[in-house]
Amino acid sequence: MAINELSGKAWFDAMSARMDMKLLTVSWAAELYSGHWDGYMRHLNNYYINFDNQGKAMLLPWGVDSTWGSPWDYFESRAVMPNKCWEYDPCLELYRQALVKVSQTAADLDLPSMVTNVSTALRASIETDPWGYGWSTAKVEQDFTVLRLKEQQTDLDSIIRPFDTTLKNFKVNGTLYTPGQTAMLKAG
Repeated sequence: MAINELSGKAWFDAMSARMDMKLLTVSWAAELYSGHWDGYMRHLNNYYINFDNQGKAMLLPWGVDSTWGSPWDYFESRAVMPNKCWEYDPCLELYRQALVKVSQTAADLDLPSMVTNVSTALRASIETDPWGYGWSTAKVEQDFTVLRLKEQQTDLDSIIRPFDTTLKNFKVNGTLYTPGQTAMLKAG
């Protein structure tokens, strides 16, 4: 709490001594990406603070049952820490790159396909559940979730475009390389 009385570089340096700022900014970005309306970033709720053996704190989300409903502004929060971060350019850049990481990770996970695969695996159980809402209701929810995931990915991709510093491809001696490829150079 005393650290949050500071601002700018003083805040960032003091907070960095107590928390892994890269991990913290990724957790903020992931929480907003998932639309978690009842978490730390939106309502200062549903989180724990854990301290490791070296005394570094970690913000741990919980109660993530309220997700994927609404998109959130990635640069708006009632919480003190993200607002302090966004006011200091090096921390803001760290957060921006966290948004890039979340976008890339979500794209790599192909969450819409995951939702469809899980739904397909559960369909028989849903259809035979005498107390459930039935397949048609489950299908509506599945379709809505897939739509939200696609919208969220598109929205975040458009937001990160101006500050995504990820290397997309590069040329070495006229040969084009893409992520995952190795460029072999002669000695010297």
